[in-house]
Amino acid sequence: AFSFCQVFASGSRTMQVAIAMFPVMMFFFISFGGFLVKIPTLALYLKSWAPDASFVRWALQGLVINEFKGNDDVFPIPPGLPFTPSEVYEELLKTYGFDGTGKWAAIPILMA
Repeated sequence: AFSFCQVFASGSRTMQVAIAMFPVMMFFFISFGGFLVKIPTLALYLKSWAPDASFVRWALQGLVINEFKGNDDVFPIPPGLPFTPSEVYEELLKTYGFDGTGKWAAIPILMA
Protein backbone atom coordinates (compact mmCIF):
# COMPACT_ATOMS: atom_id res chain seq x y z
CA ALA A 1 0.00 0.00 0.00
CA PHE A 2 2.81 2.38 0.85
CA SER A 3 4.60 1.87 -2.46
CA PHE A 4 1.30 2.38 -4.30
CA CYS A 5 0.89 5.71 -2.49
CA GLN A 6 4.40 6.78 -3.44
CA VAL A 7 3.97 5.87 -7.10
CA PHE A 8 0.59 7.55 -7.24
CA ALA A 9 1.87 10.72 -5.56
CA SER A 10 4.90 10.92 -7.85
CA GLY A 11 2.66 10.66 -10.92
CA SER A 12 0.34 13.47 -9.81
CA ARG A 13 0.99 17.07 -10.74
CA THR A 14 0.14 18.50 -7.33
CA MET A 15 -0.41 17.24 -3.82
CA GLN A 16 -4.07 18.25 -3.99
CA VAL A 17 -4.65 16.06 -7.04
CA ALA A 18 -3.02 13.09 -5.33
CA ILE A 19 -5.08 13.59 -2.18
CA ALA A 20 -8.29 13.93 -4.19
CA MET A 21 -7.66 10.83 -6.33
CA PHE A 22 -6.38 8.56 -3.56
CA PRO A 23 -9.86 7.61 -2.20
CA VAL A 24 -11.02 6.72 -5.71
CA MET A 25 -8.07 4.41 -6.24
CA MET A 26 -8.42 2.84 -2.79
CA PHE A 27 -12.12 2.22 -3.46
CA PHE A 28 -11.10 0.27 -6.57
CA PHE A 29 -8.62 -1.86 -4.64
CA ILE A 30 -10.99 -2.50 -1.74
CA SER A 31 -13.97 -3.26 -4.00
CA PHE A 32 -12.13 -5.92 -5.95
CA GLY A 33 -10.31 -7.35 -2.95
CA GLY A 34 -12.90 -10.08 -2.44
CA PHE A 35 -14.38 -8.89 0.84
CA LEU A 36 -17.07 -6.45 -0.30
CA VAL A 37 -17.72 -8.09 -3.66
CA LYS A 38 -16.84 -11.76 -3.84
CA ILE A 39 -14.57 -12.55 -6.78
CA PRO A 40 -16.75 -15.32 -8.33
CA THR A 41 -19.70 -12.90 -8.57
CA LEU A 42 -17.82 -10.34 -10.67
CA ALA A 43 -18.63 -9.88 -14.33
CA LEU A 44 -16.29 -11.78 -16.64
CA TYR A 45 -14.65 -8.65 -18.03
CA LEU A 46 -13.75 -7.54 -14.48
CA LYS A 47 -12.99 -10.97 -13.04
CA SER A 48 -10.20 -11.52 -15.58
CA TRP A 49 -8.00 -8.64 -14.37
CA ALA A 50 -9.37 -6.53 -11.48
CA PRO A 51 -8.82 -8.95 -8.56
CA ASP A 52 -5.27 -9.64 -9.71
CA ALA A 53 -4.50 -5.91 -9.69
CA SER A 54 -5.84 -5.41 -6.16
CA PHE A 55 -3.20 -5.66 -3.44
CA VAL A 56 -6.05 -5.80 -0.91
CA ARG A 57 -7.14 -9.09 -2.46
CA TRP A 58 -3.71 -10.64 -2.06
CA ALA A 59 -3.41 -9.45 1.54
CA LEU A 60 -6.88 -10.76 2.44
CA GLN A 61 -6.28 -14.05 0.67
CA GLY A 62 -3.00 -14.63 2.46
CA LEU A 63 -4.57 -13.82 5.83
CA VAL A 64 -7.62 -16.03 5.27
CA ILE A 65 -5.55 -19.02 4.17
CA ASN A 66 -3.05 -18.54 6.97
CA GLU A 67 -5.76 -18.28 9.62
CA PHE A 68 -8.15 -21.02 8.54
CA LYS A 69 -6.09 -23.74 6.84
CA GLY A 70 -5.70 -26.68 9.17
CA ASN A 71 -7.38 -24.86 12.07
CA ASP A 72 -10.27 -27.14 12.97
CA ASP A 73 -11.15 -25.04 16.02
CA VAL A 74 -12.39 -22.18 13.82
CA PHE A 75 -15.09 -24.33 12.22
CA PRO A 76 -16.51 -26.45 15.06
CA ILE A 77 -18.73 -29.08 13.47
CA PRO A 78 -21.19 -30.82 15.77
CA PRO A 79 -20.95 -34.61 15.70
CA GLY A 80 -23.19 -36.36 13.22
CA LEU A 81 -23.08 -33.78 10.44
CA PRO A 82 -22.03 -35.09 7.02
CA PHE A 83 -19.07 -32.73 6.48
CA THR A 84 -15.70 -31.99 8.05
CA PRO A 85 -13.98 -28.72 9.04
CA SER A 86 -11.64 -29.06 6.06
CA GLU A 87 -14.64 -29.23 3.71
CA VAL A 88 -16.04 -26.06 5.29
CA TYR A 89 -12.65 -24.41 4.79
CA GLU A 90 -12.52 -25.42 1.12
CA GLU A 91 -16.05 -24.09 0.59
CA LEU A 92 -15.05 -20.79 2.23
CA LEU A 93 -12.12 -20.44 -0.17
CA LYS A 94 -14.35 -21.24 -3.13
CA THR A 95 -16.99 -18.72 -1.99
CA TYR A 96 -14.47 -15.89 -1.81
CA GLY A 97 -12.59 -16.97 -4.94
CA PHE A 98 -9.36 -17.68 -3.08
CA ASP A 99 -9.01 -21.29 -4.19
CA GLY A 100 -6.27 -22.21 -6.59
CA THR A 101 -3.37 -20.39 -4.93
CA GLY A 102 -1.73 -20.63 -1.55
CA LYS A 103 -0.67 -18.07 1.00
CA TRP A 104 2.89 -18.12 -0.28
CA ALA A 105 1.74 -16.87 -3.68
CA ALA A 106 0.49 -13.66 -2.05
CA ILE A 107 3.78 -12.71 -0.40
CA PRO A 108 5.87 -11.90 -3.53
CA ILE A 109 2.96 -9.98 -5.02
CA LEU A 110 2.60 -7.88 -1.88
CA MET A 111 6.37 -7.29 -1.72
CA ALA A 112 6.51 -5.96 -5.30
